[in-house]
Amino acid sequence: MKIIFTIVFLYETAKDSNSVPVWIQIVSVVVTLILAILTTFFIYRQRKLEETKVRLEAYDRRLKIYNSIKIFISEIQTWGTTTNDKLVALLQETRESLFLFKDKEISNYINNLYKRGVDLEYIQNRLHKNMEHLKDEERMKLATQSRDLFQWFTEQHRIVEEKFEKYLRLK
Repeated sequence: MKIIFTIVFLYETAKDSNSVPVWIQIVSVVVTLILAILTTFFIYRQRKLEETKVRLEAYDRRLKIYNSIKIFISEIQTWGTTTNDKLVALLQETRESLFLFKDKEISNYINNLYKRGVDLEYIQNRLHKNMEHLKDEERMKLATQSRDLFQWFTEQHRIVEEKFEKYLRLK
């Protein structure tokens, strides 16, 4: 509707001036409007393309963190414990998590994995290196704690998938 009013206005204005024919002025206005619409459309599409690019780059980095966590959990399930090197590797490979996820849920989860991994390593070291110096009661307590931590890590395969699903599902 505004376009029609603009054309009528230009037509009425052009009648009074003899410099440029009316039809050239009308064509000029129409071409300008078409160019403005096309430019707006291309800017919109470019913005959507950039958003998709950023989302895909974040996806790759999030997937790397997810895989690091899954490997860490699998190694604990395979060996029944972890090592200082593996704990440090977990922190190094997931250090970007604070910046890649909207909330602190994943970072807090990684910190929890790390702390429980430290607990498991400590308990396993006490059990295996000081076995002959431990009383039966203390040994049973440590063995129970070790079993509980191992079971907790076993459950984490499912939980890590649930936590990462909203970040890794492609839409």
